[in-house]
Amino acid sequence: MAQSCHVGRARCCVFTDGRVRKHRNSPAYGSKHCAMRSVYQLEISLKDVSPRVWRSVLIPGDFTLAQVQEALLTAMGWEGCHLYSFSIENSTYVEDTYDWPEASIDPGAVRLGDLVAPGDEFEFHYDFGDGWEHRIIVTDRLPTAGRIRPTCIAGQGACPPEDVGGPWGYANFLRAIADPQHDRHAELLEWCGGRFDAQAFEVQEVDRVFARLHSASA
Repeated sequence: MAQSCHVGRARCCVFTDGRVRKHRNSPAYGSKHCAMRSVYQLEISLKDVSPRVWRSVLIPGDFTLAQVQEALLTAMGWEGCHLYSFSIENSTYVEDTYDWPEASIDPGAVRLGDLVAPGDEFEFHYDFGDGWEHRIIVTDRLPTAGRIRPTCIAGQGACPPEDVGGPWGYANFLRAIADPQHDRHAELLEWCGGRFDAQAFEVQEVDRVFARLHSASA
């Protein structure tokens, strides 16, 4: 399996100030007040995999996209060892340390609450080699009610192993470990630690991880 990079996840609960990029004409929608006083309910679905893998999370509106990606990685179960980008409307948000071939915006410089509204959809791309694509729907915007960290409220399906080869490689991996006669059955079982349950997911465990990360960064 890929080497764990969990240390970096602690950043997902560190509040980082950045410039506000307003994409909407409505003063209320694009205001700092809106971003600071709301949490956004996001439904994240991993594309092109079966069984379905999805999560529903609450994320503070004043999180930068850099913090949002840390929360998404934690909710999904990714280890965070690869590059990422967001596609929102007609803009690409990617770390400025990566030599992106087109115009892009630093995800650490914009806040979630200034970019999206309920009903919006956008994409999160993780690991440009394996090519994991996540469809994200903004299902609601709610008062914070004291929430200052991400919260996982629902979900289904295990996150695929890191470096398994994207959706195509994951499908082959599942076939191999399910078939004792497959020529790579023993090899891939050992690679994944002896067992892998594609249906496994515990929302309480994910939220405990969020709570621990928040406590560590407080």
